[in-house]
Amino acid sequence: RKLGPGLKIVILADAGSEAEELAKQVALQLQGAFHQAIFITGALPGVQESFAKSCNPSTTKVYKLTPGSCTLNGHTVKAGTTLREVQSVLACIGDVYITFAGDQEVAEQAGIAFSRGAAVVPVIRTGGASSGKFGFPAAALKKPAFLGKENWSFISSTEASDVATAAAIAAAVAGYARGQSRCEASSLMTRREQERMERMAASMMSWKAPPWLSPYMQKISPALELSGHFISVVGPPVCGFYAGLYNGYKALPREAATCLWGIGQCFFGGTYAAFFAAAEAFKTSGGDQVLVSLQDLQDDAIAVLEANSEQEKELGHSTAGDKVKIVLRTVDPERISVAVRCIWAGCMGIVMALKYKFARTVAFAHSIGDNLRPIAAKVLAPSALAVTPPEYRQWIEPAINLSCKVVATALAWRLQQTISSVQSGIAGGMIASRSACAYLLPILKRRNLMLDFAEDSMLDDLLGWGLAATGIYFQVFCGGTPPLVLLPVTLPMEIAESWLKWSVTWLGSEQI
Repeated sequence: RKLGPGLKIVILADAGSEAEELAKQVALQLQGAFHQAIFITGALPGVQESFAKSCNPSTTKVYKLTPGSCTLNGHTVKAGTTLREVQSVLACIGDVYITFAGDQEVAEQAGIAFSRGAAVVPVIRTGGASSGKFGFPAAALKKPAFLGKENWSFISSTEASDVATAAAIAAAVAGYARGQSRCEASSLMTRREQERMERMAASMMSWKAPPWLSPYMQKISPALELSGHFISVVGPPVCGFYAGLYNGYKALPREAATCLWGIGQCFFGGTYAAFFAAAEAFKTSGGDQVLVSLQDLQDDAIAVLEANSEQEKELGHSTAGDKVKIVLRTVDPERISVAVRCIWAGCMGIVMALKYKFARTVAFAHSIGDNLRPIAAKVLAPSALAVTPPEYRQWIEPAINLSCKVVATALAWRLQQTISSVQSGIAGGMIASRSACAYLLPILKRRNLMLDFAEDSMLDDLLGWGLAATGIYFQVFCGGTPPLVLLPVTLPMEIAESWLKWSVTWLGSEQI
């Protein structure tokens, strides 16, 4: 508390660490990037002393924890009567720990800090504990999700220059700081709970107990191993396919991308009425924050897949328990929690917007369900009671209610599909024609393949209405079913459409 608010960055090293020049570069990079940060070191000669001397005392807060008096650069704080006590305090007060080389004590400090949730950035190229010796926490030696491969290689490789390594360390600290800014404690109770967990982590470092989860993990390990193997095999190509599809779409010129969107809306806007309406509501319902959260989840998923691939290369195989351990030590639970919360809030915002847009459809579905339920109960209940054992008869009423909801949802949205087919056909046709004209006409004019058209020309209107008529006919009279070749694109849309229809119709209803 005496140190004040701000990101607390702790420098860990032993007295024999020979990386003074690198420590100077790190000090210059960090004090330039984090003006409000608090830097904390011990009073050991070598790296810690070099780091402290390289910081500007007039613009940077540098605290040296020492059992006695010390008059080097920065502020001096007394944190115990022995050097061992000072080392213990250092392990419990920081947010980010940067370790240079080190011995057994540095490894223990890093273990305490890592166990309570602090970020540990080991400068692997300096050797010692930071390279994995003396029981240094193995999970801290894995590339964090928020740091790129190139920066991680600069921290790990002895061939990297001191400037490049220092810049990579600053990038790692910045990545952690960005994640923490979204994961700040939201209440006094949450902060107290975090402090209690930190104290428990520090006091339990020497306590060894058998993992209580082991018996249960052994029972479900075959299923977890099979699902983990399936995800590790199928996940990368599927993610790569959709990432490539998205990148290809984003690489298109703006008019071309808008034209493709208009064509899709023109020919399939009725089939995916809720999806296209959700896309319009996405921009005004927390869409940007949802995209950031999805990016966070993608980074964590990629980090897990990479860690799993590296482990399988090293060991040749991995059990279900190993895969679970990879996930637990790779992902950031706070960032996952915040990302899921933001995505859920964004989805609920979209659902509320669609409830307003499709209020008539929702009312129609409820009306069908209310009037269909008594008839279904009279027709189906006697037969169901006759063939159902007494101990399972409590499921008859919920099953009938669910069946009525499914039928009501299908009928109401089938009518909405017809209405949306006309609306989306016209809107999509106009969007596609105007975007196509805006993109193609200048190209054709530059190549002298077309005469100049006046700005009030009806060319885009004629093309738009022709395209609209074709789209309406395809949706209303031909069913509007996408061709099979588009299944990889339409499958996620089908899933989203089904969930949106059900959520818009029944979410928040007292009859659920």
